[in-house]
Amino acid sequence: MKIWTSYYGMLSKIKEEHPTWLLISISGWIPDGILENVDTQDKSLAPSKDIYTEYDENPDWELYTKRFLAERLPKVDFLKKLENWEEIANNNNKDVENIVLFCYEKPEDFCHRHIVSEAIEKEFRTEVQEFGCDSHDRTQYRIKPKANTDFLF
Repeated sequence: MKIWTSYYGMLSKIKEEHPTWLLISISGWIPDGILENVDTQDKSLAPSKDIYTEYDENPDWELYTKRFLAERLPKVDFLKKLENWEEIANNNNKDVENIVLFCYEKPEDFCHRHIVSEAIEKEFRTEVQEFGCDSHDRTQYRIKPKANTDFLF
C-alpha cells in the first residue's frame, strides 16, 4: 500500500490519471465541488475548529503543530483507519493500494497533512510522498527540541 498526500488543486489530475486510487479529504471543510470528487471525508484527521481559529488569528505553525500533535493525533488509531479505508475502497470499486489524503495548501506551504504524513510514516515505517513531488522536505514543520540551557560554555 502506498499513501500519498496532495492538495485540492491536484484532485482532478489525480482522478483523471489514477481513477482507481482512493481519494480522501482530511480537511474540516471542503470547497464547493470537491466533496463529490473524493471518495470520503475523514474529519478525524482534520484540525479542530479551535486549532484552526487560533492559527487563523495567530499564524504560528509551531503552536499549531504542538496542538495538533497533542489534541488530534493521539485519538487516531491508524490501523483502524487503514481497515476503514480498505472497506471504503472495496465499496467504491477502488484500489486500496494507493490512497491520497487531500487538503487545501500547496506542497510548499504549511499544512496539517504534513503532520499527518509524519505520523503515518512513524506508525508504519513507510514513506508518505506528496503527489507530483520527487521529494518533499517537511522538516521545517517538525517540532525541534529546546536547546539545553543548563550547560553554558
